[in-house]
Amino acid sequence: MPTTPKRPLEEITLSGYKSIRDLKALRLNPGLNVLIGANGSGKTNFVRFFELLGHMMDPSKGLQNYVSQRGGANAFLFRGSKVTPEFSAHLKFGLNEYEFTLRAADDGFSLFFAHEVAPFAPRATPDQSRGHRESQLLRTFAWDHETEDWTVQTLQGWRVHHFHDTSPGARILRPINIVDNDALHSDAANLAAFLLRISATHPEHFARIVETVRQVAPFFGSFVLKEVAPGQTQLLWKDRYCDLVYYPSQLSDGTLRYICLATLLLQPDPPATLIIDEPELGLHPLAIKLLASLLHDAAQRGQIIVSTQSSLLLDEVEPEQVIVANQQAGETVLERLDASKLDAWLEDYTLGQLWEKNQIGGNP
Repeated sequence: MPTTPKRPLEEITLSGYKSIRDLKALRLNPGLNVLIGANGSGKTNFVRFFELLGHMMDPSKGLQNYVSQRGGANAFLFRGSKVTPEFSAHLKFGLNEYEFTLRAADDGFSLFFAHEVAPFAPRATPDQSRGHRESQLLRTFAWDHETEDWTVQTLQGWRVHHFHDTSPGARILRPINIVDNDALHSDAANLAAFLLRISATHPEHFARIVETVRQVAPFFGSFVLKEVAPGQTQLLWKDRYCDLVYYPSQLSDGTLRYICLATLLLQPDPPATLIIDEPELGLHPLAIKLLASLLHDAAQRGQIIVSTQSSLLLDEVEPEQVIVANQQAGETVLERLDASKLDAWLEDYTLGQLWEKNQIGGNP
């Protein structure tokens, strides 16, 4: 099976999806993209589209499970199936594209493919037929069709990360299979196994993660990563000033989330595109500034799409890196900031201040 080259998402078109009635050819930077908007503006709907793709391209999860767990077909169609019976998407990355249309089934609950194709610029690729309930790319992927292989591998790498759950029952606090270390899970549940692999295979990256965590938590000494039971590891850590070993529940929520973010952004071989939802949750203002530096560094190695509510984080980026989500007559409208229109304003104000003053949109 060929290894897919890293291809960032260059352009996306969405029609009839959730609150996004008609998004035409939104261009994305190959580096950093920061999505801002008010509560209910629809920016989360945009981010969750990538979560949908991930389930579509995972044969162990699948489209139908995802749709049923999140309210059925009506939850995915603009104002429901009576107004919008189907939604479509068109993605461009490198010479590859992926486009599909999902239509509400007669049961009113599930979706099926009315159209699916993965064209490659130098040649035409046939439609994957219609009427199927799961992506046919997974079938052709198994048959070793090179173009479809690359498309599937690229889409499988687009994983939405949201490190919000640090409650006592959070998976990140529990032991994890030691071999579950290929990629960091969306909720960082396998953080211990992932860090253990990095420490063994890329010690210089591991050391940088530790030093980065200490910038936010000076008391942090190191991770204690070992087999705590047969085939199991857990995220244990040592204080810098004593020999005691602690459980992850003995870290603050903000520190634990920052560990997840540092690991995600400093990993040795990141996917082509990282999608992060509200990374600023629970972080101290200084930690948010340090996070911005990590984002900029990671954007030199791959594409980053970040959804945020933080004006402090917005202060650390350039206008051309910002996409604003606005709610207009019940629809989500996504537009990239025009930097040329902000030059005079930015002589006296930061970008975050302009957002708070409602000069760039993205407010109720």
